[in-house]
Amino acid sequence: MRSAARLTEVITAFVCAVIGGMALTTPISLSWARGAATLEMELLATSLPRAVAVGCLVAVVVTVFTSTTESLLVPWVATLSGMAVLLANHLLGRRFSEMIPLTTLNFIDSLAGGLVLGGAAAAVAVRLSMTLAFILGALTSVIAGGLTMSPVDDAGGEKFAPIAWWIIASPSLWFIWPGALLVLWCARRFRSARRYLTIRVELPMRPILAAAIAVSVPVVMSEWLVTSGYDTPDLVLVSVLVVVKAFVVGWLLPGRDGVLIQLCSATSAIGGAIVLIPLAEWLVPLLIASMALGLWCGMARPSPVAAMAGLLALSIFVAVAAGPHTSVPGAAIVGTLVLSLLTGYSFGAALPGQSSSVMLSIAVLFVPGVVIAMRGRIFTTDPGVVMDNSVPGLAAILITVGAACGLLLLRRRPLADVDPVTFPAPAAAGGAGGDEA
Repeated sequence: MRSAARLTEVITAFVCAVIGGMALTTPISLSWARGAATLEMELLATSLPRAVAVGCLVAVVVTVFTSTTESLLVPWVATLSGMAVLLANHLLGRRFSEMIPLTTLNFIDSLAGGLVLGGAAAAVAVRLSMTLAFILGALTSVIAGGLTMSPVDDAGGEKFAPIAWWIIASPSLWFIWPGALLVLWCARRFRSARRYLTIRVELPMRPILAAAIAVSVPVVMSEWLVTSGYDTPDLVLVSVLVVVKAFVVGWLLPGRDGVLIQLCSATSAIGGAIVLIPLAEWLVPLLIASMALGLWCGMARPSPVAAMAGLLALSIFVAVAAGPHTSVPGAAIVGTLVLSLLTGYSFGAALPGQSSSVMLSIAVLFVPGVVIAMRGRIFTTDPGVVMDNSVPGLAAILITVGAACGLLLLRRRPLADVDPVTFPAPAAAGGAGGDEA
């Protein structure tokens, strides 16, 4: 009975991360957009990066404030509130999409996704197994957001590929309902649980400031890059600002929590350079498995320096072999698999001690970066705005080298003191006591 409850908690952490991540990073279902004007679709496409940035900021803020509460019920209630908003938006959005702008519905989805992620990030911090499941679920949502949903012929008509229906509503109602029930079960299970925290007079504002910088700089710089052209000085300036941003954000976090920020900044840059096309459905299970393997290896043999060295080697490989016109056969697929492995390893090897730092690191991967903007794939709908194939790869190398320097500097900082997270007694916690993180 006890192991079944622990397994349910892990599944809940994973499902919450997938639902919140998909709601935050993917646009609303295109079935809602039937009959929408072309201008409205353009506005939806161009506002998506800003919606993702706002949702990520909400996620970090919710994580910070719910982590300061003594009751473990508060973060679960925040997660349940986000689920309720998602359900209402998906139930009513389809009916009222003709009256409500699609951009508004998409912003509501992103805000609700941020609320789900932020509450869950604070709630799962009581156990390491739940934290790892949450991280894997969040990374899975990134993969789901890049999934190809190409229609296939079916008796003269069109039918989506088998896996497409799984995320067609970003996320689907059938996925949100069970997730909400699981969160409700966890809220009831942890209703009496308490964690003993050090009493503080001030609120932890440094993670919130770090989040504001982390999500705003890539969006602002990418939009400026698209509107100002692709001259070499512009590209160098933007890449340097991204490196400086990553270091400042890492320095604002306690202890060595910023090490993972450097790894995620490099991962985001390399991912934007190597993933040239939407992901095929057959590749998704392999990517999830490689991330899980990397996460396990990172926990077993942690070495952030080794993770950064692997990312640097991969960035060089991307610049040399992954261009669409000068590509080595299978380079993008192999590179994507290696990147997913290194991403999982990075989280396992440099797992922060604070739940807000974990959420902020995930947010760095969610927000579209400047390398993606260099390819003109998100911040503009003009197909002619595409750069030389080698430029994104070179920018990824520059950002990775800068992130490596930041990692070496941040590793010299002392470890931060982590507040103990314990339960008063297994009976008082409703049987929820045990292997706390």
